[in-house]
Amino acid sequence: MEKSNLRALTGDALIALGINLIFGLLAWRVYALLDQTQLTDPMVLGFAALWAVMLIVSVILYIIGRRFRLNLYDRSTLYLSSNVLASALPLLFFAAFVALQTHQAAADSGTLTTIVLFVIGFLACYAAHIVVTVFFRGTIYVLVNWVVVLGSYVVFVLWPVAAQILVGRFIAP
Repeated sequence: MEKSNLRALTGDALIALGINLIFGLLAWRVYALLDQTQLTDPMVLGFAALWAVMLIVSVILYIIGRRFRLNLYDRSTLYLSSNVLASALPLLFFAAFVALQTHQAAADSGTLTTIVLFVIGFLACYAAHIVVTVFFRGTIYVLVNWVVVLGSYVVFVLWPVAAQILVGRFIAP
């Protein structure tokens, strides 16, 4: 990787990390106001897991790409499809995780609190999209991931059984 690309990636990663930290602080404050502080730890762990997964996936894809000459010019279809899959799957799992956490917290809450919790979950999915955009910068990845994360969050909010099937074993009931 060239120095200019590495420098740009580092700058983008720091900006995304800053956005995640600001979002986390604002979400924590809203959770405290709504007396839903039990959501703070899972949200932080979810973002930490997403960052770790994206780092690992990007390194693995880089190694595979170098080893098998998997790039946009030699094997474009395989390159694009593998990157779309590698970037969309973590977002799908993240959206399911956030939707389940929000459903569990909203079960005993009032209507306004439930609406606020679901909006925070939607914004968390947007913040997760920003994380993935650091590693997968192309327009196709941004557009596909945008639809995947926000669309799947809406689906999982409306149909929590699907989220439970996808990530249920990782979340204690």
